[in-house]
Amino acid sequence: MTDEAVKHAIAADEFDLAADIIETHRVEILNADRWPILIQLLSQLPEEVVWQRPELLLGECWLAYYRFRIPELSRFMDRLDVLLEEGNNRPAWEGELSMFKAYLCYWQGQTEDMLTHIATAQKNLPATHDLMRADSEIYFGLAHHMAGHKDVAIDALNQRIRHQPEGK
Repeated sequence: MTDEAVKHAIAADEFDLAADIIETHRVEILNADRWPILIQLLSQLPEEVVWQRPELLLGECWLAYYRFRIPELSRFMDRLDVLLEEGNNRPAWEGELSMFKAYLCYWQGQTEDMLTHIATAQKNLPATHDLMRADSEIYFGLAHHMAGHKDVAIDALNQRIRHQPEGK
């Protein structure tokens, strides 16, 4: 009942509480591939609240990514870079940001940078970030394929398929 809790917090002008609730459930929502719910939740917050919170900005990044809005994604990533440089950092956030950097490198044909960013993403994305890890594995395969390491890409993706937990 995340949406109800956020609505009540917003109605009480408790934007920080609403943001806390969204942050608590962001990964769970994305893992369930319910990103349209995240659109609805984040749209209720003032931009200045979102702009100060890395977890919410990462939510906005995923929404821009899923909707192929590269200029928006770049804008959110630039802000995240600033916040993370100011010491507001967690390895998981660095992993997500690196995934987006790899994604942009893919579209710009920057193979070596893509390999670097995707390695950082895979190192830092927690096992609980199912959908994010899956996307990073796709870009891992693409990066290695672009670099001429077709066998590395195929082996990595086959390993993932072979070691996929039941029910996933």
